[in-house]
Amino acid sequence: MASVEAAAHNTVIFLGHCGPHGLGDRPEDPCGKDWGRGRLGGDYGDPDLADAIAHTQIMGKNVPLVAFGHMHHALRHRTDGERVKAIMNEDKTLYLNAASVPRIRDKNGDPQYNFSLVSLSQGKIRQAKSIWVTQNMEIQEEILYPSP
Repeated sequence: MASVEAAAHNTVIFLGHCGPHGLGDRPEDPCGKDWGRGRLGGDYGDPDLADAIAHTQIMGKNVPLVAFGHMHHALRHRTDGERVKAIMNEDKTLYLNAASVPRIRDKNGDPQYNFSLVSLSQGKIRQAKSIWVTQNMEIQEEILYPSP
């Protein structure tokens, strides 16, 4: 937490491999268990990351974005939907799961590349989207959090 205290600005962004604990326990939730035998569900988020975010906010710092991956968008237990990709909580923190797998997909011989884009202004999230870009720079986008 020393690096958070020493941050030159009041706005802190977290980037982690796994998302934090506390985003839900359904298989479709950002860190929900959707694999294996037996019971599905359960919150597989990182409690240490959740604690770090909470302590940062207690310090009075603004945390507009927590970005992570690990939990693939495609669900293992069903094929008629995807994992929740983004959640804006009551503290105005956007939790963004960027784990689009495969990151490169083939559409009729045309490779498409996945990226997540987040726009911030004055310490607030304005927009978050998942985009697919072709080699010809054509873009297909999915808005995950709309501009106010």
